[in-house]
Amino acid sequence: MLVHLHKTSRAGKALTGGIVMQTKFMGELVVSGTGCAFKFYERPETFNGSPTDYVVAETVAYIRARMNDVASTNTVILDVFPHNDTTSDTVRHWAHYDEIVKVYPAEPAINTIDRDYSWVILNYSGTKIERLLVNQYYLDFVQINVTGSTSSTTTSTSTTSTSSTSTTSTSTTSTSSTSTTTTGP
Repeated sequence: MLVHLHKTSRAGKALTGGIVMQTKFMGELVVSGTGCAFKFYERPETFNGSPTDYVVAETVAYIRARMNDVASTNTVILDVFPHNDTTSDTVRHWAHYDEIVKVYPAEPAINTIDRDYSWVILNYSGTKIERLLVNQYYLDFVQINVTGSTSSTTTSTSTTSTSSTSTTSTSTTSTSSTSTTTTGP
């Protein structure tokens, strides 16, 4: 699942800014100050390359909650600049939602005033890692509807007593219901 995070450091260097990351590429989540630290694996299926250490402002609980979300779609349409050239017309590129490793704003030198260009890193099942410049805002990727499941239990109890000499009869009834809701990011 994709989650929007606010970086506080990457590979030991302090930095700021937002990033959208695929939760399935995160290692163990540990508390770091008021936020969370983890290792991020762009190629978890191979031993090529090493993970990058991240510290983010969001809590372990928040990230774990996002890990349980399910995307409402399997594919994402990307508006890609061929050869990372913003003077070219974009072309449509379809990617599987699970192939998205991370998405972040393009640097100011190639971005517009509106900051609507982003870098998308894709992992094609470990066979290829690709970085694409897209004409899409990086937060649009977490706006994809997700389905979450919530449970609620309703219990009602009724007691009936009957007395005759020394006999008492008690009856208890309990009901429960579960509902599924659709939620946004």
